Amino acid sequence: MRHSSHCNYSKTGTFVIPLASQYRSGDPPMARMNGLEKMSYAQLVELRARIDRLMVEKQNSERAALRQRLADVAKQHGFDIHEVLGSRERGKGSVAPKYRDPKNPQNTWTGRGRMPRWLVAATKGGKSRDDFLIK
Repeated sequence: MRHSSHCNYSKTGTFVIPLASQYRSGDPPMARMNGLEKMSYAQLVELRARIDRLMVEKQNSERAALRQRLADVAKQHGFDIHEVLGSRERGKGSVAPKYRDPKNPQNTWTGRGRMPRWLVAATKGGKSRDDFLIK
């Protein structure tokens, strides 16, 4: 069973709260946080911002360390990390246009998404999409 470093169980299985002298700083963790109630709103906002920045930094450094450990294990087994985890998906590339406006050759459409106004107007006028296919 996994327990917090701040609580102990005796040999009989009963929960034992450690004495303040057993903590490294001398104060239990929550006792150090009692000062929060004395802080102003602006100080709390600044503290939260500092905590958020620190959390992002810690997350990034721990992620990098984990990635390195995984790469080392993969290498020990004769693999590249990208073979094991796969690589990131590449974004969708640009698609060549399929349709062109004969009145204005700069008006093109790939066939994806909403139909452009020039093609809507032309199809309402009785023409087919196929009439505008780029050959």
